[in-house]
Amino acid sequence: MLKTVTSWTLPSVSPETNPASRASTPLSTSAGGNRPKRLGKPSVNGNSTPLNKYPPKLTNNERALLDNNSGCRKCHQFFVECRTYSDSHEFPAPTSENYHELTQANVDAARRRKGKSKSSVAAVINSSNVVSAVLEGTDSEDKISVSPAPYKLPHFRWRCHVSGPRSEFPLTVRPLLDDGAHLALIHPDLVDCLGLKCMKLDKPEPVSSAFSSKDSSLMEFVSFKLSSLNGSFTSHLVPFLVAPSLCTQIILGLPWLSHNKLVIDYSTHTCTHRPSGYDLLNPVVPSRAHIFESKNKTTLKTDLKKMDNRAREVRQVLIHELKSVCAMIRLTFPPERVKVDMLAAVKECIEGIALLEKLRVHEEKLKDKYRPIFEPIPHVEDLPSSVTAKIQIINATKTIAACSYRCPKKF
Repeated sequence: MLKTVTSWTLPSVSPETNPASRASTPLSTSAGGNRPKRLGKPSVNGNSTPLNKYPPKLTNNERALLDNNSGCRKCHQFFVECRTYSDSHEFPAPTSENYHELTQANVDAARRRKGKSKSSVAAVINSSNVVSAVLEGTDSEDKISVSPAPYKLPHFRWRCHVSGPRSEFPLTVRPLLDDGAHLALIHPDLVDCLGLKCMKLDKPEPVSSAFSSKDSSLMEFVSFKLSSLNGSFTSHLVPFLVAPSLCTQIILGLPWLSHNKLVIDYSTHTCTHRPSGYDLLNPVVPSRAHIFESKNKTTLKTDLKKMDNRAREVRQVLIHELKSVCAMIRLTFPPERVKVDMLAAVKECIEGIALLEKLRVHEEKLKDKYRPIFEPIPHVEDLPSSVTAKIQIINATKTIAACSYRCPKKF
């Protein structure tokens, strides 16, 4: 199915029917109470007491935690549907009085309670159709309380980078992780934006829409890689079928999940790369770099001198230890004298001298045999001056005239 995302529209709740919303946003009694206030300068009353106390600016670590865990930068909550630009938010905006810096502990706490329902759900069952189950135990045992299941949960979306020939910088996309889709799909608008090259399938792939009985087929596919925002994970090349009626930019189906060896856990909301253990949906925030304090030249010279003295002391200790070990080895293993066979040595020396004399005799014989070849070249003055052949030129200054007759065409 192409449209795998189902959107639900809930009825809007007015402030008159929701007292919690009135309590979270109190109205001002002053004349300018309903006017929009600037974030940087909160309004004050006659007693110089600020009416609106805004929280401090988000740090880079807090922004990274909110972006990587489906958070909202306005209400400072994790795993929510609202965003900074949303008209309504699930939680009221924090103030400077009750604000605490966001850490990984807040993310873990939000992940543990995200599956719990906010309101109780009661099931109405006809008394005449009550079904009882017979299990081991008695009625006197403690009753087990089961929390009701939520009617909806957020989609598994992964924030990642994708690049192509037409994109100068990597684009940030949020593809849908769907292990129920047997295809990996991409929208044609994103294909045109990235400038990816489309290729034809061997045979068309028939598909059908979720809300339409009209059947269609997909003919083209593209291949590209996806990488995490921190560069810790890069996927393999997988063919993505171009689907014109796709409801999202990218759907990462079973081919992509299987080829990249990913395991999805629905209860913990994780998508883990099995070989490396990297979690795509909950990446680890890198720790801040340690900043070393700069030291002046005097302190540096003193530290270097101490290091040199320490190295000299360690070197002296090593030399003393080496000498003691060598002395102990000499006492334990006395040197062994090599025994030399005098007769064999004299015989080898005589045979070597005889071989040299034999080679010298052969060298003299070769020189006598090929003496003309080995003689040195005579001086130029000693070369013969007799003329073997002499050619006399009639007129050396005469030039050869060109032919003036016409040449036949065939030549």
